Amino acid sequence: GTTLGGDDGIALAYGLAILDSNKIKHPRLEVIFTVCEEVGMDGARGLDTSYITGKKLINIDSEEEGVLTVGCAGGGRISVNLSVKREECNYSHVFLSVSGLLGGHSGSDINLGRASSYSLLVRIYKAIYEKMDMRFVEFSTGNLINVISNSAVAEIAVANAGDCIRIIEELTDEIKEEYKETDSKITIKVEEKESGMMPLTQEDTIKVSTILASMPQGVIRMSYDFEDAVETSINWGVCEVKNDVLVMKGLVRSQLDDRAYELLNRVSWIAKGNGAKAEIDSNYPAWQYNKESVLCSRMCSIYKELFDKEEKIEVIHAGLECGFFVDKIEGLDAVSMGPDILDIHTSNERLDIESVGRTWDFLLRVLEES
Repeated sequence: GTTLGGDDGIALAYGLAILDSNKIKHPRLEVIFTVCEEVGMDGARGLDTSYITGKKLINIDSEEEGVLTVGCAGGGRISVNLSVKREECNYSHVFLSVSGLLGGHSGSDINLGRASSYSLLVRIYKAIYEKMDMRFVEFSTGNLINVISNSAVAEIAVANAGDCIRIIEELTDEIKEEYKETDSKITIKVEEKESGMMPLTQEDTIKVSTILASMPQGVIRMSYDFEDAVETSINWGVCEVKNDVLVMKGLVRSQLDDRAYELLNRVSWIAKGNGAKAEIDSNYPAWQYNKESVLCSRMCSIYKELFDKEEKIEVIHAGLECGFFVDKIEGLDAVSMGPDILDIHTSNERLDIESVGRTWDFLLRVLEES
């Protein structure tokens, strides 16, 4: 079940092949291999760049031939925790589940209009709470912070189970119609059952409800520089009430560091204003698009000469190690490139061999003319 390792073994292969050759023409090179990129970019984060003298960086960590990445999102993680109390309550217990959502990557897929099980659950809660008294018992949406949550389970205590179920069923029809183009397999199941769990107190139910309803989710702002590109977003990948604690884990991304910090602080104030604790960690810098990049311009010209077509320029709504390098090395001119790698991070991961060859030729030509 392991992956091929094309992401990013192919970059290691390119680098080592260049270093091993006495025939390839190139300027003085500093070839940098980092560790733990996938688990927090820890290698780039901790790298001492004081000995690095180069001012041009070609990062080989992209997965689409013919595309130069010239910017990426920065951001950070935020965790929210609220201790809650329970009490006896002579209410009926209703169980519901949400499934069949596509989900996706919270960076590259956040602007595709797909449903989030977190958002759907909050929407269901609000619809019920407007019509009758409701208490939380338990709920859980998602388990990965960088994934748009695609399922949820919940138990609530309500004054009238029959009316509650009708509200959910009516809302289900609305949700299915709304998301028929993006999430055609949405399934929401609901039933009344006996339970031995005590619900939250009314006071803590109000606190949890307020936090959930107040938190932003999804795209916050689109980019002005690139069409259809997201500038700022937030995704709550984990949200649950279990063992008398509300736990939320979110990931904020932005092309602009100031916007990321602003959103992180906004979310923190929402949590703290309702008695919860908020902790911000694992911040990483944005790599802001440089319209005056000489390296990008030259590489585009070389690509046109080699392949008789224009190279695409893009920014991505996810983190790249370039953000750390540009942040640490003043005046650094950077781009990211790579061959076609398909189904990365899965057991179906594979490299396009012909693309590897063309990308190799392109890289050597860029080095020769640098």
